[in-house]
Amino acid sequence: MYNWILLDNQSSVTVFCNPNMVKNIQVSTSGSMHLATNGGSMITYMKTDLPQWGEVWFNNKDITIIFSYAKIAERHRITYDSEKEDAFIVYLPNKSILFERVRMNLYVFKPLISVKGRN
Repeated sequence: MYNWILLDNQSSVTVFCNPNMVKNIQVSTSGSMHLATNGGSMITYMKTDLPQWGEVWFNNKDITIIFSYAKIAERHRITYDSEKEDAFIVYLPNKSILFERVRMNLYVFKPLISVKGRN
């Protein structure tokens, strides 16, 4: 799950854990982020740049990437139609991304490539 992006409709923050998908990991100048979940709690002082998105939180001790549904919905259209397929579709300016349900009843996007080192 380290390489999967979880679409989380209960999260108010986006947190990446895979350094190959982001750039410019650094200590946050705006403080820390405390996250409490049913799996436990975590704190991070790190932020990073997600290409084509902007600044997000970073914690390399997480086991998966959490992308806030609310944060995506602020910028992009999202649809779900269970009659067509069991997936959320995020409509980006140049393409659509499919968040499919996996056996754990989570909706994830499985990127094929990393973005490390891209400008």
